[in-house]
Amino acid sequence: MLQSLLVTFREGIESFLIVGVISAYLRRTGRAGLLRGVHVGLGLSLVTCVLGAWLWQQVPNQPLYEGVGAFVAAGFVGWLLWQAVRVGRRVKGEIEARVERMAGAQGAGPTRARALVGVALVTALLVTREGRVETYPDRV
Repeated sequence: MLQSLLVTFREGIESFLIVGVISAYLRRTGRAGLLRGVHVGLGLSLVTCVLGAWLWQQVPNQPLYEGVGAFVAAGFVGWLLWQAVRVGRRVKGEIEARVERMAGAQGAGPTRARALVGVALVTALLVTREGRVETYPDRV
């Protein structure tokens, strides 16, 4: 159970960092009005994670898929570790670039509604990528 708690805590911290980078960027560039999109994205991410956990509960023969998933996850962890070492310094810039594309240039660009939807989608995708709902905390 402690392992599940630590994994969930770590993923929450990573999600918090993503939201912090996006929020700070929006405030720094004078687009604090788009923070509503961050809130919508967080809500969408929460719904997506809970729906994914519910769908996982519906899968028959879960131990087989968990075993295959563990091997695939081990490969991904190795690959992601290599990627983190390679591009770790640029992550903040990449997040800000995505938000900039969605929000449009300062003073010009998409409509406010389109910018809000764009910021919400960027936030939801980045946070959902970090969000995981533990379906079997006693098996970790």
